[in-house]
Amino acid sequence: PIIYQNALLENIIAQSNIQSVIDLTGHQLIDDDIKIVVTQAIIKKKCTQLKLGQNRITSTGASYLADALRQNNTLEVLSLWNNNLNDIGIRYLTDMLKINKSLKKLDLSGN
Repeated sequence: PIIYQNALLENIIAQSNIQSVIDLTGHQLIDDDIKIVVTQAIIKKKCTQLKLGQNRITSTGASYLADALRQNNTLEVLSLWNNNLNDIGIRYLTDMLKINKSLKKLDLSGN
């Protein structure tokens, strides 16, 4: 099976410091990119702020994020403004908030 890769995205995240702000605003990210973001930025880099505004993330990507954030205690700010989230994607994220106690700000505006 072919494994999805995005070398540019992986390089941007790799250059980020551990427990820092990772800004991926406007990078035309799709749902498959969110798998990379989860593994590299959230799990490996333990980022404290993740900016994903102005991308092409749908409810599928939101479900990947929500699943990862159920077990995360370092991310404090998640910005998903101006993506393609619908009510289902927003529900995934709001349900995650019942479990995740570290996330202090979730920006879903413009969806």
